[in-house]
Amino acid sequence: MPTPEDMREAVLKYFASFATADLDAIVGLFADDAVLEDPVDGARMEGIGALRKFFGGGFDYVGGGYSFEPEGAVRIAGKHAACAAIATCDKADPPFRLETLDVMTFNEAGKIVDMKAYWGPANMRSLTGDAKTGAEATGKAQDFLKSLGR
Repeated sequence: MPTPEDMREAVLKYFASFATADLDAIVGLFADDAVLEDPVDGARMEGIGALRKFFGGGFDYVGGGYSFEPEGAVRIAGKHAACAAIATCDKADPPFRLETLDVMTFNEAGKIVDMKAYWGPANMRSLTGDAKTGAEATGKAQDFLKSLGR
């Protein structure tokens, strides 16, 4: 069983890897048969290949790496970790910010086997502060998720 510190470090590495769009570092945190729901009740990916396609497509969609900063401490309970975070996608067209709560379950080897990201359109904001641009960013994000065939 991974220690609480191991899980905390994995969660923080996950968020930090988005700044450089380090796809290998991100998918390397997951078990081969991992399941990802991002957002919950939205896009569901199963297995490393699907996760790689999802994260790679996300980087393409927003123009590369972006800031993904924890908002508070990583919470640990047994084999689960949760952390709120804010993604700032300043190179996206239009640029936006997304507030999420990511909950991860780890296996005995310390790999993420299940991750659920809790967010929805109400958690997206335009970086310009313009409501119309915010709605456009939300629509484009929804289109990206639909493009995954989920």
